[in-house]
Amino acid sequence: MEPERPWHRFTGPDRLRQSGLRENVFSPAIQRQRLPKDVYKKLSKTLAKGEALDTTLADAVALAMKEWAMGKGATHYAHVFQPLTG
Repeated sequence: MEPERPWHRFTGPDRLRQSGLRENVFSPAIQRQRLPKDVYKKLSKTLAKGEALDTTLADAVALAMKEWAMGKGATHYAHVFQPLTG
């Protein structure tokens, strides 16, 4: 018998919508609202091309994300960039 994996209850867009977790995602729509226009454009282009984030861009995104999270009631915040390429 396979062990229960409770996170599977939250998979898929319908489950995210029902659970309310979707509200707590720093989505492209939220990024567009929160980031300065030039930063949003540069971030979008960087992600589309799969390029590395430069530190200035990463810092701007981190600050906007932190302010957004704290505005939603976050009391603790950790910011980690995990490299996805070798």
